[in-house]
Amino acid sequence: MVVLGFLSTFTDLNKRCTHATFAFYIMQIPAFVAAILMGTILDPKKMAITFIIFLVTLPVLILDTPWHIILDETIWTIIFIIFVALFKVPSLFYTDVIHCLLAYACAILATLIVLNSRLESISNYSKMLLANTTDKRTGLYNDTYFIEQAKKKLDEEDLYGHAYILQYDFHGMRFFNKSKGYDAGDRLLVKFADCLRAVYSSCLIARFGEDHFVVLCKEHEWRHPHELLRYMMDHYFVEQYSKHLCYTEKNKNGQRLRIQLHCGICLITEEESLPTTCEHARVACHNVKDDSYDQVREYDRELSENTEMEWYILNHIDEAVEKHYLQVYYQPVFRAMSGKLCSEEALSRWQDPHYGLLPPSRFIPILEENKQLYKVDLYAIEQVLKDFQAKEEAGIQIVSVSINLSRYDFMGRDMVKIISDLIDQYHLARKILKMRSNVSMRLGSRSGWMTLVLATLL
Repeated sequence: MVVLGFLSTFTDLNKRCTHATFAFYIMQIPAFVAAILMGTILDPKKMAITFIIFLVTLPVLILDTPWHIILDETIWTIIFIIFVALFKVPSLFYTDVIHCLLAYACAILATLIVLNSRLESISNYSKMLLANTTDKRTGLYNDTYFIEQAKKKLDEEDLYGHAYILQYDFHGMRFFNKSKGYDAGDRLLVKFADCLRAVYSSCLIARFGEDHFVVLCKEHEWRHPHELLRYMMDHYFVEQYSKHLCYTEKNKNGQRLRIQLHCGICLITEEESLPTTCEHARVACHNVKDDSYDQVREYDRELSENTEMEWYILNHIDEAVEKHYLQVYYQPVFRAMSGKLCSEEALSRWQDPHYGLLPPSRFIPILEENKQLYKVDLYAIEQVLKDFQAKEEAGIQIVSVSINLSRYDFMGRDMVKIISDLIDQYHLARKILKMRSNVSMRLGSRSGWMTLVLATLL
């Protein structure tokens, strides 16, 4: 019992000891001495059985690495056999050796059983760590881990001003998925990831989601790999679909759709953060001209100004509405035969205190792309209704006024109810409201728009 108490005391000590192996050796000594001095290891009267319990259980409880446990059990078993041979008579020696080997085998078996669940936990943890660093579908780095590793590489090798971020994506991927199937789209992404690894073998590569791939490469190391990449992907398309990479097809509506591999490039500098540089490369990628030879666009001053303008418009549209920087102009429509005014069209302009007068082509496409155009359209409708109320009170004849609405205006809000409430707010008759749909384009942006006509058509 003294030995067991000794072991318990040292077990508590081990819980506070950072050197588990050292603590294990200390705890092994009393059991080892007891087994030597008290006869055979299976003699319960002499309490040498404590050695077997110790040998089988404690290594699993104390040590974490499999080879540590097995090595420790093997060493102590060999040492025990040597000391038994030196201090015991041959009859007891042979008995102890047999039982010691049996105990050793049981210890190894117990170790494997216990470690099996532990190794499974370690494997699951490794998979979790891998999932936090790589993209599941392609095996490339994900965006978070890419940014982390790219920063380390830039700092360690002092690559600022001498390295580029390249962003690739497939222009027309949605069309490709619909025409060839989503499985074919997944195979295309996996193939492209493999090609990126092959041509940019010494570079950091990541998938930022969907069909967006990012590469960090040193200066002047991207041109040849890019051309090789285009060749490999073109060969893949010819092999799979008997068509070149930049091919065009017609959909069911007769629209000509194409798939192309676009690439945006941005120089990495210390003035811009790495996520910002990646965003600039994305902007350049989205602004590749379809008629360019290699489908590459570098981020330059023009794109920088456009990006700044986009940011400004999106962050100041609410202010423009609140402070009435938006203005409504009426374009009159006259009858050819009589020369009389028959209707008007409401046009929105933005009189900005910083940039001056902004034409619709400057802010409407940006707001429409970001689903914010409803703010301009509702502002125009309310201004027209205010003018209607003023004209009605002054006894001035009201002519029809048409206002173009984007299809995105109806997403996430009940436009009919909002407009009807505005009409009630200004004490006008709801019969002035008419709508007609159109399929043509206005100002190069509004594809699929609706015209709101206020007042009765003459």
